[in-house]
Amino acid sequence: MFSLITGFYRWLTEREERRLIIVGVDNAGKTTTLEQLKRNNTGKGMDPDRIPPTVGLNVGRITMDGVDAVFWDVGGQIALRDLWSSYYEECNGIIFVVDSSDEKRLRADVTTALNQAIVLSDRRLAGKPLALLCNKNDLPNALPASEVEDILDITERVDRPMKVFSVSALKNEGIDEAMHWVLREARKYVNNKNEGVYMFAPPMVDTKAMYRERPPEEGHQRHHHHRDHQQEKEEPERGAPSSSSAIPSTFDKPPLTARVHHLVQSGKINISRMRIDDLIFRQLKPDDYDEVEQLHNEWFPVHYDQGFFKAATNGDCYSLAAAAGVSRGPTESTSPTSEEDVILGIITVSTGRTAETEDPEVFLEVMRHNPDFFSTMRSREQSLAYMLTLGTVDEVRGRGLASELVLRALEDVKQHHPDCGAMFLHVIDYNKTAIRMYEKLGFQCVGFHEAFYTIEGDPYNAYTYAYYYPPTVLPISVFTGLSWFKPLFSTVRTSFRNFVTSDEEPRSKHTPD
Repeated sequence: MFSLITGFYRWLTEREERRLIIVGVDNAGKTTTLEQLKRNNTGKGMDPDRIPPTVGLNVGRITMDGVDAVFWDVGGQIALRDLWSSYYEECNGIIFVVDSSDEKRLRADVTTALNQAIVLSDRRLAGKPLALLCNKNDLPNALPASEVEDILDITERVDRPMKVFSVSALKNEGIDEAMHWVLREARKYVNNKNEGVYMFAPPMVDTKAMYRERPPEEGHQRHHHHRDHQQEKEEPERGAPSSSSAIPSTFDKPPLTARVHHLVQSGKINISRMRIDDLIFRQLKPDDYDEVEQLHNEWFPVHYDQGFFKAATNGDCYSLAAAAGVSRGPTESTSPTSEEDVILGIITVSTGRTAETEDPEVFLEVMRHNPDFFSTMRSREQSLAYMLTLGTVDEVRGRGLASELVLRALEDVKQHHPDCGAMFLHVIDYNKTAIRMYEKLGFQCVGFHEAFYTIEGDPYNAYTYAYYYPPTVLPISVFTGLSWFKPLFSTVRTSFRNFVTSDEEPRSKHTPD
């Protein structure tokens, strides 16, 4: 009980941590920016005229916007710039500080530093926000932030959240605004960093067949839960769709034939800064058949038959597509009817699965994990939903689209199938990124299967994950706990009333002289 209380207290009081790296060439004002932040939020910070050049690393920690923000201020001298990349993997955002009053250095040294340190294109910074601080705007020769942005040619080269701020660390102008933005975007990155992953079911939708034992081919031993060196061999290393893709490294990169890639390459659509709110969410339709087939061929190492694509596009199973509007032509762009869309992400779900139509082992897994799942209904009256496929195109990875599709599907399925008690899925065991995403969304691991998938003759293990309606995080709900105390409350209330009544009765019978 004590551990439960202390754990709950920690959960209430602990703050999230965000790690931000501050970089830029020397004398740009990086450390002055950090010290000003510390002064604003803690009342303690080094006086600007006492700040020496940074040799190596300065570390600062403040509490801002409800999170613990840790800042790594790395030196900007040429000899120290190789250190920048050492912090790319662990940081949640990057703050690049420039001296907006030194145009000559902006055009030479700063641009060189951006390119050499690969600040704009390093894959370890993918999806992480970039705040460009144009410092020293209090000086008379300081350039406007827009001009600094043009000199560095930074806008078109960044495919992640980026914003330019005109600031003066010395005068404490614009610093807090920039930090609020980068912390907000860093939170989005942390929430969405499990995105861009690909979940697939085997091509046969019949899960009874999927649960049958699949013996490995001759020369292969059965894979154990912990595969050690085998896991290293099988984890994907190829460049697309992502390092967390379910496609093994032995596969060649499939040709990108889907329509979205042609539109991006031709410049007819720009989705680099597109937000989820800008997208259209709709059901797949028969006209989408070819595009859906091409996207699935790009995303998954298994081939789905025509029956699956017909079911997905004819409404025989639940489907949801995230699409972006595309103008048909410049002369028609202002017409209300001139917009069509291109698919960026898809989720498909099979609904209405019951104990009579599903392999009993699925229900056994769910019930073993959550014994209360069927406490109010017999298993035949409770249905399940099965997530078949989930994928997003490379161009929108890391922006929360996969999570958005899953959350919308969970809501839609429950709305149209009130008897649905849970949604389950299978995920290949080495796809840790996908696993983290599902767990973050409330899915719980309920089973493990050896040699569940067979891809190019090789067996692959899989986990079963389930999402319960409503999610069952604690075995005892708050209302259930309160119901236990109801008899006690009633007893106390009755005793109190009896005491008051017995005390007042003699007074009511007393007759004054």
